[in-house]
Amino acid sequence: MKKFFEKLLNPLKDYADGEANINAVRESLLIINQYFYNTYHDIGKICLEDLDYETEYFSEFHKLWCRKSEEILSPSIVEKRCEEAADVLNNVRTDFGDAPFQISTNLHELDEKELATVRFLTANQDFRGSRDNEDFFQKYIDDDGDFRLSFIAEKPALFLNALGITDLAQNDKREKYAVKAANFLREKEIKAFEIAEYYENDCLKIKKALVNNTGMGYGNKKADMFIRDMYEWNVWPDLKNISEINVASDINTIKVSLRTGILKTKLTPLLSSFLDIFCYQYSTIDDWTAKAWKKVWEIWKDKYPDTAPYGPAYFDYFLYNIIGKNFCKENLFLYKGVECNHKFYYTGRNKRCRKCSDIYNNNKVTFLENDNKIIAKCEKHPEHEYEVDSKRKRKCKICENISINRAVVINRYLPCSRPEGHIALTRSKFITGPNAVLPNITDCPFKTICQPESKTFRKLNPPKSISILGRTGWESAKAIIEEGGGGLMA
Repeated sequence: MKKFFEKLLNPLKDYADGEANINAVRESLLIINQYFYNTYHDIGKICLEDLDYETEYFSEFHKLWCRKSEEILSPSIVEKRCEEAADVLNNVRTDFGDAPFQISTNLHELDEKELATVRFLTANQDFRGSRDNEDFFQKYIDDDGDFRLSFIAEKPALFLNALGITDLAQNDKREKYAVKAANFLREKEIKAFEIAEYYENDCLKIKKALVNNTGMGYGNKKADMFIRDMYEWNVWPDLKNISEINVASDINTIKVSLRTGILKTKLTPLLSSFLDIFCYQYSTIDDWTAKAWKKVWEIWKDKYPDTAPYGPAYFDYFLYNIIGKNFCKENLFLYKGVECNHKFYYTGRNKRCRKCSDIYNNNKVTFLENDNKIIAKCEKHPEHEYEVDSKRKRKCKICENISINRAVVINRYLPCSRPEGHIALTRSKFITGPNAVLPNITDCPFKTICQPESKTFRKLNPPKSISILGRTGWESAKAIIEEGGGGLMA
């Protein structure tokens, strides 16, 4: 097999290095394309259970990847790192209380039944840049008729349009999810608020019912999110087995799990989504991330029973929003002044040299009179001397011109990976300002685990996902071997 692939790939390498065997290159490209991206009659079929949909394999590679991806990835949980993460979370709660872990959401004074209705009918639509819950609550206030189950089941496109999410793509999938969710309630003759009572207030039974209703859009992640919100918002305060509701894994919580090392894979780094046909890599890592953060909670509960929360879902917001989206992000920029060549660290949205600004901004002048002329002389830079018409402007105009020297980004870093990282972190709303939940910290709480300034640190990235269905999905990208073409479209 190794010799086969060497024979297959070497022509491409040799041709790139200037050794022209264009016929061998053509043959290699056709074989690679057929194996990874072409299908054929009788290749076999696979059932996509979450979509209640059967389809042919995308290619021979898809068949291999479908059957062996988890074995190839070989994910595992590193218990020592999980204990270190539990220590960090315990310290955060001890030092700052519940504030860093609570989702600040304006519920618009909706009652429990209204909150349950809106959240149940929109949680399954939370993908590809969906709207905030607060937006959906406002839309319910503007016209609650858009949330009638009969309306949604019969006119799902109008429902999506009322939510304002038709510009987010994958509307074929969204419509199916909307109809399924509406019919889930209609068939049981219940309201969304009554789901808990229907399933005996048992989180596991509720989650199983949501996830097993194929084609409704409620996988493990969205089911966990929905149940967590119902508990956090006191809609369902008496839920049993709430500790079984996990961190709602997404690219941010996955990113933190990989970089802290609580989760590791033998296939490192992870593959591009172009190879992850039908998202088996993404699904596997998503599932294992939830397991890893649950292990962190279990250790926290055993080690610090006085501070341990009700379950992993408690620290979901802290992980994905504060750490993943804000702290574990390359928002520390190294700039260089275009004219002055000064180098300095700063955050984004900066167009001028900060060093020049510090040195030359707002410098005052004194005025001298000589031969009926008024001479302005910079107090800080005596070499800046020029004639003026009056004594009205007391700032040095030469300094002002220098202080706006342009600067451009020459590199970007994770704040935790540089001593200057506090410049970016301390600008976060979570650290400064009237609503800061981690006031005055200067480092990411997980820095002691990741050790981002060490030589062994790897800035591992989370997997990406390509939709299975949709105008730009894998299904529409299919190509028959004899026909060619195929692929994804923007």
